[in-house]
Amino acid sequence: MGNYIGQSDLQLRMTSDELVQLADFDQDGTADSTVIARAISDAESLVDSYVGARTTVPLTTVPDHVKTLAVNLAIYYLHLGRRSVTDDIEKQYRNDIQQLKDIAAGKATLGDAGQQAGQSHPTPRYDGETRIYSRDDLEQW
Repeated sequence: MGNYIGQSDLQLRMTSDELVQLADFDQDGTADSTVIARAISDAESLVDSYVGARTTVPLTTVPDHVKTLAVNLAIYYLHLGRRSVTDDIEKQYRNDIQQLKDIAAGKATLGDAGQQAGQSHPTPRYDGETRIYSRDDLEQW
């Protein structure tokens, strides 16, 4: 369904009844796949907006903690769609955003996945004026 997570990942974190309550907008007793897909898409877009500051997105190898963040955010968006965001869900959302900010700032890593996805460590760059004296010139002193 998404690049990082799918409906099955959400079902590992919530019961089928909970998913139906949050995603059954047409009242047919089943979770609407378009509602779930939208929540997943929004969550992954948010993850990419932060992770993209450090590496190429979408990630080809997705670390477990990035999957967890995406699932948490998708659940938040599902609750937001029903205007049923509790204090606990809001707190989790804020923690997830802080983790994403830490990744973007380089305070947290993506592990090996970031390296495989094209993340490179910055290399020093030296810019300056042309040398007046070379090593050869200074050897005479």
